[in-house]
Amino acid sequence: MKKKYKMTGCARLIIFIIIFAPIAYLAASYYNGQDGIEQLKKLLGIEKVKSSEDEGATEDMHQVPKDEKNKKSEQSTDR
Repeated sequence: MKKKYKMTGCARLIIFIIIFAPIAYLAASYYNGQDGIEQLKKLLGIEKVKSSEDEGATEDMHQVPKDEKNKKSEQSTDR
């Protein structure tokens, strides 16, 4: 009996890339000494729920550097 469906070469390539690309990215990140999974989460916008203990640490990361604050305040006072 003949097979009902036959997979084309293009479909095989796409499935291979879907499986191989993330594995290659994680391996390259690991080789470079980085956390590949954390980078993927940042890239995709996936973040874990932050507890109240983590709030203090993350607030420091999102603050504008002092130099930029000074520039903005100087610009607003010049007007």
